Amino acid sequence: TKSIILECANFDMYSIRRTAMEHGLFTDAVTRFNKGQSALQNDKVLAYAVAMLQKHASAEVASEAADLHKKLQPNPGISMDEDFINQRLGTELNKTEVIKILNNVEFDIKPQSDLRISAPFWRTDIEIPEDIVEEVGRLYGYDQLPLTLPKRTTKPAPRNEIIELKNTIRNVLSAAGANEVLTYSFVHGKLLDAACQDVDKAFKLSNALSPDLQYYRLSLTPSLLDKVHTNIKANYDEFAIYELNKVHNKRDKDHNEPSVPDEKNRLAFVYAAKNPSAEGAAYYQAKKQLDNLHNSFNITTEVQPLTEGYAGKIVDLQAWFSPFNSSRSALIFITLPGSEDKTLLGVIGEFKQSVKKKLKLPEYCAGFELDSAILQLAAGNNNYQQLSKFPKTQQDISFKVSTQITYKELRDTVWQQLVNAEQDQGYSASLLPLDIYQAKDDSKHKTITLRIELSHPSRTLVTKEVNILLDKIAVAAKEALSAQRQ
Repeated sequence: TKSIILECANFDMYSIRRTAMEHGLFTDAVTRFNKGQSALQNDKVLAYAVAMLQKHASAEVASEAADLHKKLQPNPGISMDEDFINQRLGTELNKTEVIKILNNVEFDIKPQSDLRISAPFWRTDIEIPEDIVEEVGRLYGYDQLPLTLPKRTTKPAPRNEIIELKNTIRNVLSAAGANEVLTYSFVHGKLLDAACQDVDKAFKLSNALSPDLQYYRLSLTPSLLDKVHTNIKANYDEFAIYELNKVHNKRDKDHNEPSVPDEKNRLAFVYAAKNPSAEGAAYYQAKKQLDNLHNSFNITTEVQPLTEGYAGKIVDLQAWFSPFNSSRSALIFITLPGSEDKTLLGVIGEFKQSVKKKLKLPEYCAGFELDSAILQLAAGNNNYQQLSKFPKTQQDISFKVSTQITYKELRDTVWQQLVNAEQDQGYSASLLPLDIYQAKDDSKHKTITLRIELSHPSRTLVTKEVNILLDKIAVAAKEALSAQRQ
């Protein structure tokens, strides 16, 4: 062998790390280059190797060293002054002391109006001024730094609205008998299929901790439904569970970063009973808890029938609504302060028969899932309203309507009259459902009974004015819905 080519190479530490982890290879080279070797040492090592060949083998240099990439540049200098160091370490070092400390470890310093500091070529960890501060502190001695407590203001820290919201939700639902659960943010693909959600819409984990944790979940409800059958088997015949957590969805195609997960905060609630103690559909058990929650935040919501057309418009909405039976579920809307448009808050209802079958749910099962961020916006603008010192009056009013008229239509008509009375007369009113009755021999009509609570902040209401208001409500209901007062 007469012609020898010497190569001295350096490799990107991040690329080496990724490749080693992907293939499970941990060699001596990985150990060396994973620590960030300086590329500025290559020409020096190559020159030393050539000198050894010249000395021991009488070799002759046939060409100059060639850099296959751009010409190597020394570490760029960092400009700073001693005050920058003293402010962060609490010391009183002068410029001469700083220069002496750094010269001891072969830093090149050019004293000008500021210090122009260049690290040795092998110090790849020196990149920003804070690195110089750390180096000075290490060499000066951390034990010599002054022990001075930082100044703190006595001003109380601002309240964390997110934490307060979660605490209120926990207090309300726990007081109603529900139990909070905490499930994994990752789920199995079979659970997504069972909940009628599209697996392709979920992010798949390339390094899942368990075969059961393959995908980011698209909504919280499937995670809760997965726990229902387990509790039923454990002889818990009637229970309610809820969870406050995050979900992750793929962003819309029009988004600038389609590959980044869209993280949302949600609240999910599920009520299940093998032998229900309450009467009526399971939907109303979930609606009762939802109304109780909204009353605690002093917010008013509106429900509309869930339709598949609306659910399929946006990716995350489709996954959000997929477990729910569209004919026995409803969308929840709210009007935020300062806005006239309705904002989607969540969905409430019973679940599809296919979901019940695959997850072995009892027939009596319902729940809801809300967007916590929207709930926070609505709850964060509550204003205190003083309770009236005068007694309330309760009046029940019944209407005979066609079976084609929904409860919501009648309720909205009555409520609008109460709102008008609040604006004109200053009343404080509330409206509650009391009964819906349909005789077996009458398939065309049903009777809906509502309870109205009225009060006034400055006086006691008399029977005459209450009756006038009830008459106005009856006239409005007859004109709008052909409802007959009973």
